[in-house]
Amino acid sequence: MKQTIPSIPKRKAIERGTVALLLLLYLLLQAPTLQNAPWEGYDTWRQGDTYSVAVNYTQYNMNPLRPQFNYDGSEDIFVQLELQIVPYLSALLFQLTGGPTPLVPRVLGLLCFLGSAAFLYGILRRFVHFLPALGGLLVYLLLPICLLYSRAIMPESCALLFYCGGVYFLLRWFQDDHRPSIYLSALFTALGIIEKTPVLFVGILVLAVFWWKLGKGCFKAKEFYGYGLLSLGLPLLYYTYASSVATISFVDGIATKHIFSREILGLFTREGLAFFWNELPLFFGWGVLLAGAAGFCLAIYKKAHFLTVWALAFALEWATIVVVIKFGYYLIFMAPPLAALCALLFQSLFAQRKALALACAALVVVWTAYTGLPRWHQLTQVNQDIQAVGDLIQFTTRKEAVLAVAWADPVYLNAANRHGYRVLLPEGGCPDPAASLQALRDQGVDYFLVIGPGIPQDDGRYLEYLNQHCPVAVETEHGLCTLYEMR
Repeated sequence: MKQTIPSIPKRKAIERGTVALLLLLYLLLQAPTLQNAPWEGYDTWRQGDTYSVAVNYTQYNMNPLRPQFNYDGSEDIFVQLELQIVPYLSALLFQLTGGPTPLVPRVLGLLCFLGSAAFLYGILRRFVHFLPALGGLLVYLLLPICLLYSRAIMPESCALLFYCGGVYFLLRWFQDDHRPSIYLSALFTALGIIEKTPVLFVGILVLAVFWWKLGKGCFKAKEFYGYGLLSLGLPLLYYTYASSVATISFVDGIATKHIFSREILGLFTREGLAFFWNELPLFFGWGVLLAGAAGFCLAIYKKAHFLTVWALAFALEWATIVVVIKFGYYLIFMAPPLAALCALLFQSLFAQRKALALACAALVVVWTAYTGLPRWHQLTQVNQDIQAVGDLIQFTTRKEAVLAVAWADPVYLNAANRHGYRVLLPEGGCPDPAASLQALRDQGVDYFLVIGPGIPQDDGRYLEYLNQHCPVAVETEHGLCTLYEMR
């Protein structure tokens, strides 16, 4: 019997339908966790802060360039942050859906991540065939770091959308000489940097592509300077403005405290190496790390310079930024090139022996899922104690009440949806509890919240003074928290 080969349009339709189905299944996988409050088993601080920005837009100020936190102040607390695209869109939707709910920013963030996956698939198809590209896409979706941060209330998924879009359009211009794509790439890259500054490292790939395509002529090309002006000028304008109006310079503070410091060479320390040794298997899994390393060697051998430089650019981000700041979620920008290197490995094996390639791809994908899904299930559980404290404070206090919390993490202020202060005692305790509490009263604090049986770093005097001079507004049965009145 003669075998019928589907026409090109039909094959493309089947391919697009397969990718769309895969992304839909991923959305359904994440769906049970999308209503979770921000205080889960990971990054409660970051998720709570981002969610509070969305809520505060609706409650205080809908200016997208003036995001507000709940802590370190009692009134307007404008923070120098990345452009809060998902929180602002969430605030707009809150007004249509009847009020704040974590479901909205989680869904928006997940849609951004799925958009990044679509762009990544477009990149993969320019290097490998359908099945290897599908394997690379599965790797990207199931990476432990992507399972967590694709649905986290944080800016990573939105940054991935613009970052992958910028790389896709850059590649399209490089291969097809499609001139509008270079300006789309510059715009997407600019938005990616504004959304998350480490995206800046993609500039190494951009410079390499211009050199490969135009050689020395790139220094005379208007596209070269236009790209630089757009991709760097917009972020510079945004961060300069954000710094000028902020009461808390968050981004500048991270840069000066962590990045531009003597710790920049942390990769060559025992602590730096230990960080990567511990974190990389948790966030990527050994299967992908090994397959990605093999794919990188293949990229060098096959002169796939685009993928090689892309991976090296974000290896540099790991070596200079991540090793210093030691936040695991900063590793995520290596996820797209790592998935691409895995796809290149699958393609090479596919060209030699299809059965071997399918077995290898299946092994890597299953190993990745086995690594990521249990951890994803564990960490996406809501902390019910934090939720209970937040509900209690909302029920007990008026919305305008100012809260002081004896806890470094602002999660309790965010769960309570109250402005206030974090009280951080020096080691050995506060020398003058009376003066400390009076200073809080002068700042307008109405209530003082103690979590658990005591106050961190307190030698006993601070809590004793509270019990003697501040009436208890509410105290939970099991010692979860105590709320004192300050007036």
